[in-house]
Amino acid sequence: KMFEKAVTQYGFKGFGELVGTLWQTKLNNRELCYPFFEKALEFGTPVMIDATMDRGFSDPALYEDILRDFPKLKICAGGAGIRVPPVEQNGKTVTAYDRMLQLAERHENLWLDVDDWQVADQKGIHRYLDYLRRAFDGPARNRIMFGSDFPIFEWMYTEKEWIEFILKHVDKKEIRFTEEELTMFFSRNTLKFLGLKN
Repeated sequence: KMFEKAVTQYGFKGFGELVGTLWQTKLNNRELCYPFFEKALEFGTPVMIDATMDRGFSDPALYEDILRDFPKLKICAGGAGIRVPPVEQNGKTVTAYDRMLQLAERHENLWLDVDDWQVADQKGIHRYLDYLRRAFDGPARNRIMFGSDFPIFEWMYTEKEWIEFILKHVDKKEIRFTEEELTMFFSRNTLKFLGLKN
């Protein structure tokens, strides 16, 4: 009822952030979580799910279930699996964030934002930029978005400082981005996710 009121009376453009650890349930739970996804699909609003949790609450396999059951629902994996323990895939161990990128490349309704990466990549930003480059070089290029998790990491950077830090390292690193890619990352892809005009 609160979600419906938020959309119909207050003009909300999305639903979330769903955090499985707060509910102590996996977000592919059909009884508790799926009614929210069904309502979001009815309203045409995207859904944001925290994808940075441990203890199995952000396992990419959960997203596979939701993406399969709701192929027309726009879903954002907030944090894109950073700080989630590695997962098994075809007998090999892969990072959860690489698995999330694979899912986004295969499912056109999965979006990724890269919040939380500032605390996970404190020794440098090379992993962050490499991940962005790989996303822009593949089918998920229109579904990778800037995120900061404001105000959680204000102790590290203000929003302005974090963006400036990213752009400074884009200029220094061998990993290059076009102006169009940066515009997509910092604004255009997010506007598309939220169904807003450019």
